[in-house]
Amino acid sequence: MKKLFLLAILAVCSLASGANDGVNFMANLSKACDNGDANMCSLAAELYQNDQSIADEKKFFKFSKKACDLAPNDVYAVNCHNAGMGYYEGHPFKKNKKEAARYFKLACENKKEPHFQSCAVLGMLYEKGEGVKKDVAKAKKLYAKACDNGYGAGCASIGLIFHNMGNITKAREYYEKACELGFSAVCGF
Repeated sequence: MKKLFLLAILAVCSLASGANDGVNFMANLSKACDNGDANMCSLAAELYQNDQSIADEKKFFKFSKKACDLAPNDVYAVNCHNAGMGYYEGHPFKKNKKEAARYFKLACENKKEPHFQSCAVLGMLYEKGEGVKKDVAKAKKLYAKACDNGYGAGCASIGLIFHNMGNITKAREYYEKACELGFSAVCGF
């Protein structure tokens, strides 16, 4: 992570030094990414998302997907999540819930830095049977994983499952935890 931070500082300095230098820097990042350097793919994705002078949504998703594909079990869970969102929402990739689920699973199960929002989104896909076989038990486990790791929407989602099952006491426990985590939609339920 420290290496990526230092590379980001270098990128900002290069981009700030002049338009041609910035274009050359991004071309070099792209080349390094194409040569299999997941760090450079991740950095390019971050720059295409956050640097307003070069912001480009399609390139952001392209480099996020490439970083995830190159290093799915490294510290690139956010890139896998971003790729999943691109497939889930249908832009810039063709809408494909099965591919979205695959990328959300990679992000959720990341060995170094799991992405707990991805766990919750994957849980929703299992709950609805979108892109995966419907499995409410698996959805509950994924929501619980997200909730237990501080993602309030995961708590609210598992609370709603318990609510729909008629277990209001258990639902309230999860709603209260969601509220404590800042997910205000269920506060006071």
